[in-house]
Amino acid sequence: MRWRNALTAIVFIAVNCFSVAAFADKRVALIVGIDHYSKGNGPISAPDLANPINDARAIRDTLVKLGFNVVYGEDLKRDEFEADLDSFEDQAKDADLALVYFSGHGSTFDNQPYLVPADAAFDELRKAERSVIPVEDVLARLRQAKGVRIALFDACRDNAAEQALKQNAAKTRAVAQERGLARVASADGLIVMYAAQHLQTAKDGSDDHSPFAAALLSEITVPNVDVTEMLNNVARSVIHSTNGAQKPELVIDLFDKFTLVTSQVAASTPSVPAAAPQAPSVTVDPRLAEAALIWPSLSVSTDKNALTEFQKRYAGTIYATMAEDKLASLQDAQAPTRPPPPTSTAPTGQQNAALEMPEVKRSVLNNPAFVRTYGEETKDWSVAAQATLQPSNAIGTPTPTSIPGATIISTGEVAALVATRQVPFALLDALDSPHKMIFGAVNLAGAGRDGTMSDATQTWLAGRLNELTAGKTGFPLIFYCAGAQCWEGYNAALRARQAGYTNVYWYRGGLAAWQLSPLAGVYRNAAFARTFGEEATDWGVPPQSGLRPNFEIGTPTPTTIPGGSVLTTGEVRAGFSTAHVGVLIDVWSAPHSLIPSAINMAGMGSGGSYLDNIQKIAAARLQQITGGNIWFPLVFYCQGPRCWEGYNAGLRAIHAGYRNVYWYRGGVASWSLVR
Repeated sequence: MRWRNALTAIVFIAVNCFSVAAFADKRVALIVGIDHYSKGNGPISAPDLANPINDARAIRDTLVKLGFNVVYGEDLKRDEFEADLDSFEDQAKDADLALVYFSGHGSTFDNQPYLVPADAAFDELRKAERSVIPVEDVLARLRQAKGVRIALFDACRDNAAEQALKQNAAKTRAVAQERGLARVASADGLIVMYAAQHLQTAKDGSDDHSPFAAALLSEITVPNVDVTEMLNNVARSVIHSTNGAQKPELVIDLFDKFTLVTSQVAASTPSVPAAAPQAPSVTVDPRLAEAALIWPSLSVSTDKNALTEFQKRYAGTIYATMAEDKLASLQDAQAPTRPPPPTSTAPTGQQNAALEMPEVKRSVLNNPAFVRTYGEETKDWSVAAQATLQPSNAIGTPTPTSIPGATIISTGEVAALVATRQVPFALLDALDSPHKMIFGAVNLAGAGRDGTMSDATQTWLAGRLNELTAGKTGFPLIFYCAGAQCWEGYNAALRARQAGYTNVYWYRGGLAAWQLSPLAGVYRNAAFARTFGEEATDWGVPPQSGLRPNFEIGTPTPTTIPGGSVLTTGEVRAGFSTAHVGVLIDVWSAPHSLIPSAINMAGMGSGGSYLDNIQKIAAARLQQITGGNIWFPLVFYCQGPRCWEGYNAGLRAIHAGYRNVYWYRGGVASWSLVR
């Protein structure tokens, strides 16, 4: 029986009341397990195996918990295997971490290694060579990833049919009679691990898993262990469990350290099924919500009295610190007359909520004061509300203005939730095609597929929502997709209701309305992605997971940062002149003028280690700034794209557990070029 599915892991979540295993970097895996080899095109097939599918399923489930998007296959024929390779290659092209795991038979012909699909035939040598998958082809797909690339082959099981074929073929032509899986010519840029050394065969295992899979499952979730050390531990475990009969082989061409699991993630990723953990409480100063709404308009004011009053009222918050910086900049200058309130030219109902919203004294959900709509999100095409799932590929098909059992939420309400974090919620992106998500949303691509309320998608979604909410069926869930002419957000909301969730919202406007809104803040919107100077220059520098010496001013930096995202000058200007979600942090240690609205944390971008005093001081200051909210958006910068201090500060924040970390690569150099 063959089964394939794409599993999308929880990567990003706008929730501040409990901890989940969330990852900001893109992780992609291809997992294949083959038990049944009776599907051959000839009279002779490889013998069946007992454990590869068990192994593959267990590895798949573990990797999903570790933030991987998984392309998964069982008992694949050759054409199915190739199709999964194509899907994996497409997803891996921009991945920070890509991994391949194969469990089944492996073969070697003329010293070239192959993986054996379920329909491989071994009655003729020529047919056999054509019906297997070259390992080099798999590695070529893996090399498309931009970051860490790992291949794990538990594929050296004893194949009696292959051996018989080679023995017969050797009588008529030169064929290397080798057992096991031959080594690839080069592991250039890869980590490649074989369950057994060349000329050995790997054991299938007498229990539920092979020795290699059992060791990998035991070691892969251990926190704070470098990936190369982790794989060496796997090898030692296999040697021990087989009394030296099976010795894995590890080939490494990776020089930077990389950790799959941090201690914080491990705490929410149990190795065995467990009851949903109690959500730890996070205390957030309620004044932050009020200050976040008031500060954007006050930040452009020169009224010292107003700034002083604001500073006193919100003392101890990051916004009071910004007010203090603003007052300092005005101290030696003659304050001009306070400008009149800005006049909006936007149509009624579309003004900037940051200038109009009242103080937050209750939930923004179901609060008319926060309703703002854009584009087509309120357009009525007279489409009747549907209680059944609709075709999910019908992009461009108008949707209803209501949804059974759920509530429609507007762009203004979503923006207020993102900006204030006053109530816990999950913003869930159900669009099943490549795109850039709304700032702070969780990727649940596929949740809005059509089908039935008892299909595999429903089972998968129910499991993911249970993980997200820690089993709380009253937790607010907000689904969206491309816009008011996309049914995937609608379908996902219906599926959530079917799964028993009682507080379900459909953001009908979706991406289309969000992009039209001035409330989008620091959102990866092409309309805002303007660059200046060298900030988009790619010098071919690979991303680093370790801290670099901060005195390397003039040394080119990478174009990406592991675990974080890069913002452009246009995005920073848009984000910190509208809804002002997050905080802009200047870490450049040399004397200079700060970007408006930025706060000074000079020294946070110093080199060193994640265990030094600088890390402890930075963590304490970020705790004060965010009120303990690990989802609070943090944007770091320094001198420019030839300065590593902003990069280092971003890495330090990520290692401190923050999930919405951004690096403004252009920094002061690019900002100074804006006219």
